[in-house]
Amino acid sequence: MKNNRLLRTLQKTVSEDEIFKLSNHTLPHISEFNRSVILEMLQDELLTQEEISEEKITALKNTLENYLQIYLHDQKAAWKWIILSCVYLCFICHKPLHPQEVVHYIIAQDNNQTIYYCPMKSVKGDTACVFCVCRKII
Repeated sequence: MKNNRLLRTLQKTVSEDEIFKLSNHTLPHISEFNRSVILEMLQDELLTQEEISEEKITALKNTLENYLQIYLHDQKAAWKWIILSCVYLCFICHKPLHPQEVVHYIIAQDNNQTIYYCPMKSVKGDTACVFCVCRKII
């Protein structure tokens, strides 16, 4: 799947009513971080094309749903925003899945490439960390 197709698909999942509520800070069950990510996603227009593995997209979504079923099983309204944000950050933006102030990742530059190092990155295969752009601090 091309990244521009994925972006359009993600954007279409947000209704006009939800966009209005996001813009006015009246949408319940969404963190400020995810709200800002979704608003960014809605405005995004990709300039470069790349291929994205549909299997990886599905795997991230399944991993997140499994996690949310355990830790936010009573807040299903929040799931949509968490999953949309993570898919967008992972496959479109190539940015960390958590806010910097939560995990305190370090940003470095190497040959005009941004590299993120996360002190909390898990190497377990059943976490969203395996999809995150962050590298583990050794």
